[in-house]
Amino acid sequence: FHGVGDKLVEQLFNEGLLYSVSDFYKLKDHREEIMLFEGIGEITLDNLLIEIERSKSNSLDKLLSALNIPLVGKKTSQILAKHFSSLDEIMSCSKETLSTLEDVGEITSLAIIDYFHDKDNIEVINKLRENGVNFLSKKEKEVKDNFFKGKRFVITGTLTVSREEMTKRLESLGAISSSAVSKNTDF
Repeated sequence: FHGVGDKLVEQLFNEGLLYSVSDFYKLKDHREEIMLFEGIGEITLDNLLIEIERSKSNSLDKLLSALNIPLVGKKTSQILAKHFSSLDEIMSCSKETLSTLEDVGEITSLAIIDYFHDKDNIEVINKLRENGVNFLSKKEKEVKDNFFKGKRFVITGTLTVSREEMTKRLESLGAISSSAVSKNTDF
């Protein structure tokens, strides 16, 4: 969440208000306690609570990243969200199906399966569901054929826009972004 730094998370943890990602959605019930924290005023707290509320409608890939599933980073989260229509569909998916996805191998597939079979993780997911967090994928429209579709890019160097923005632009055209050059890299 924007505005939530390590210091604040540590304070929330030490005060017994934050143990898992689902606890962020209960912070609104602890306004008075949080207002006593050093450096937290009413405006700061209101902005933080607005950001937390807004996060409920984040995309599925952001939720997957936030769950901290072993071996599932930003790129794998995007691949999963693009392929599946919901978190529930991913949770019930087989290892064989997961491992057929591009850039998701057998070891990552096993990590995903293990994560969703852990009762503590399921408890957190159920609490997120109770708090109205989005579990659905916002399926993108199929990209028409063009020069960039299916080409693999690695963004390096200085650009006139951020690398993240350039990656979004290329992916919206059907390009595939990678973090390192390999024999499969086109540009």
